[in-house]
Amino acid sequence: MPCKWKAHPEEVFSEVVALYSTLLNGRGSLKVRRAKISTSGEVQCEPLDYLWDVEIKARDTLDPVNYAMFLRLTYQEQPELLPAHVKEQLGEAFDAAGLGIGGAYRSLYFRIKNQQMREALHDREQLGSETEQFD
Repeated sequence: MPCKWKAHPEEVFSEVVALYSTLLNGRGSLKVRRAKISTSGEVQCEPLDYLWDVEIKARDTLDPVNYAMFLRLTYQEQPELLPAHVKEQLGEAFDAAGLGIGGAYRSLYFRIKNQQMREALHDREQLGSETEQFD
């Protein structure tokens, strides 16, 4: 399901890699779950599905050397070191596959973003209560 608006390929690449990296960092919590179909007939997007879709699309788009470089640099959290032509190529492929923020996984983007915000607020509250104890 392609995006409804035309985004620049490098923007799509950045969005996809940001979520991909976030999910990789939390891979200890990734679990295979039975698909649940909503009342509208859609299946909820799971993080593991997204990781697989990104890797499959990258593998199908890139030659083996660039694919290996993509995996290595994203695992090391240095995707900015990828050559510009690789980022553009992947951005176009990710956009066509609906992997960007406006695509098929948009609910996953917002679910992860909300989770990050809740964790940040919780950490801030914890830090505030710890400093009050020392006053």
